[in-house]
Amino acid sequence: MLISTRVGDVRVAQQLGAVTSLPSLLVAYLIAFNAIYATLILALGIGLLLLLLDVSGWRIVSAALDSERLIIGA
Repeated sequence: MLISTRVGDVRVAQQLGAVTSLPSLLVAYLIAFNAIYATLILALGIGLLLLLLDVSGWRIVSAALDSERLIIGA
């Protein structure tokens, strides 16, 4: 959402959004290939990290979002 507020082209926003999802995919692949062993502490740590990123991301995006600009397209 933050990327789409800053980038004018939809395709660029989609591509940059896909790039930002790569770290979570990397962790999933490392767990799937047993490079990182899945434990309860790892699951709780990842959950806590995602919660912190979600809350901080919500605050940043809500501050950056200008709904009037999105409605009129200027």
